[in-house]
Formats: sequence, C-alpha cells, structure tokens
Amino acid sequence: MMRIGIDAQAATGQLTGLGTYTKHLIAALTGQSEIPAVFTKPPFEFHFYADERYGTNTPSRIYWENWVLPQRIKKDGLQLLHVPAFAPAMFPRMKTVVTAHDLIGMLFPNQIGRASRFYWGRWLPAALKRADALIADSESTRRDLIEHLRVPERKITVIYPSGHEGFTASVSAQMLAQVKTKHGLDTPYFLFVGTIEPRKNLSRVIGAVERLKKSGKAGGARLVVVGSKQFAHGAFFQQLGKSMSGAMDEIIFTGYVTRAELNSLYCGAAALVYPSLYEGFGIPILEALGSGCPVITANVSSTPEVAGEAALQVDPLDESQIAAAMERMLSDASLRQKLKRAGAEQIKKFSWEKTAQQTLQVYKTLLV
Repeated sequence: MMRIGIDAQAATGQLTGLGTYTKHLIAALTGQSEIPAVFTKPPFEFHFYADERYGTNTPSRIYWENWVLPQRIKKDGLQLLHVPAFAPAMFPRMKTVVTAHDLIGMLFPNQIGRASRFYWGRWLPAALKRADALIADSESTRRDLIEHLRVPERKITVIYPSGHEGFTASVSAQMLAQVKTKHGLDTPYFLFVGTIEPRKNLSRVIGAVERLKKSGKAGGARLVVVGSKQFAHGAFFQQLGKSMSGAMDEIIFTGYVTRAELNSLYCGAAALVYPSLYEGFGIPILEALGSGCPVITANVSSTPEVAGEAALQVDPLDESQIAAAMERMLSDASLRQKLKRAGAEQIKKFSWEKTAQQTLQVYKTLLV
C-alpha cells in the first residue's frame, strides 16, 4: 500500500484558483466531492490534511507548512506528500511532489506587501527546488522552472488541469435575459474575467474598446468585467480609475457572480477578452469555450496551449491588435461560429480525470 498525504489547506475557506484546483484534484483522485480524513483505494491510501483555523494568508501558510502539517503527518507513516498549492516545508522529511502553477510572484513582484513578496518571490522558489518531483500546469510553466529556477528537466512533468466542467452553451433564454437585465446589458458586450491587477492587462483592453468607439466600429458594444477589485487592497483599481476615468464610467463591473451567472455571461458575450501578460494556465479560457463563447487571448505564456485553434491570439502589448480582434468578433459571424466549433473540440483535451490519472503516475514513479 502506498501511503500518500495531500496538503488540502488551499481548499478551506473561500476558494481561490489554487483552492479550486486542489478541490477538483482530490475529488478526481478519490471519486468523492468532499475531503475525507482518510480514503483507501488500493494500491493508494490517501491522507488529507487541512484546518480552517490556520487560513491561507502568508504567515498562516508558512506556519501550517513548516510546523503544523509536519507534526500531523509524522504519526501517519506516509511515503509521499503532495502539495498541490503553495509550498512544502522548507526541509521535508519524506518524498515530496509539488504542483508549480506559475512563477508570477517571482516574475511579477506582488504588490500586496513584503510578506507576500518574500513568500512568492523567494520562499516558494526555494522550496520548489527541494521537491523530488514537480507538476507544471503547462509547458510554459515548465520552461519557466528550468530557466528561472534551474530545476532539472527530469524532475518536471506537465499535467494540465481542467476547468470547463459545469459550463454549458445550452443556457436557457430566460436565464440569459435575467442576467442581461440585472446588469443593464441591452447592447453587445465583451467579457473580461479575472482579478483586476496589472498582469491581467485590463488597461489595454479598455484602451482597445476606446479605439473601437473612436473608429465607429464598436456598434454600441460595452465591456463587462467580472473580477475582484481588491488586488493590492484596492490600490491598483483606484489607480486605474484615475488614469482612465472617462472610459471607466462606461464599464460594467459585476464583482463576484455565481457560476451559473458567469456561465450566462459567457453565453451572451461577443467574446471573452483575455490578453493576459502571463498565466500559468488560464482556466477562464476553458470556462468560455465550455460555454460556447469565442475567445481573444494572448500569444504569450501558457494561454496558446489552453486555447489552441479555438481563439484569436494577439500581442497583449498591442492595443490595436486587441481592438482589431474585437472588431472581427463583432462583424464576422462565420468566424464566431468557427471558433465555437473549435472550442467544443479543444475542451475535450482537458478533464480532471486525466489530471488525476497522470498525477497518480507521478506518485508511482517516485514510490516504485
């Protein structure tokens, strides 16, 4: 029996992207939606470790990873520990697998504070290099690990997550009408999904919309933004508002929406505009494709891997390219249909079941 521990701390409290990944991976590994204390399925015996009392902020993470968790797993006689989010203990006492989602904290210095900059920029990279095996979310992340951390290529396995499950192109007309009415959407609109932070490139998307308006090609289309404004405690959003005050007045900021509401927003959109400067993976792309929503995304980092031929790819630094892609989505119905068909095929490449199966193979390789 292979006794494997999984650090499930990221799946406690309100889920972020890391928590969602952890939750879905565990569900796929065990066939259960809830996290059991121990789940036995030959030849694996899984032990799951989480405690809401310790939270997921930076000081809590370090304390959990290096003091609380090691004490809890010591008595269970584990052979391997998988940390699917955050970092392992700096000095692990057993074989360790870590999922490396990205190097955002290292390549894009975090604006939240010194503790986070230290954790994501120095602590996590140091811990990653100590792991026995790394799972990278994408080929792009694999290249970053090799280039920036000098991790030996043999230690890295690329395993894609998923994210389209639960999203459908078959949303009822009634639900779609309700969502549009709620947000005052009586004209075509583009959708932007993601935390409002510099890396997500919202400022250039806004600039592209302004270009369309000035050219007379916008057709009354508006921009709908679904995402938190709290990055850097809201400072970046305030800064963006000051620099683009006139344009910001025309944008619809929805804040948090339910999964069902987000699905409807995707279904009604002319396209998802997602020209992020850097992503470890890019789950909103899969959500959009699963909803039958055409996608405009960046031609850099991991997003071309996720979107494949089912999206228009643009230089994220070029507002004119973003604007041109948006104009094509508004004017070319045949292109939209082509991308929808391609999207339905593209999402077949991704599933949590595949993620779990390939992850199990990493465990076996280390333990056999």
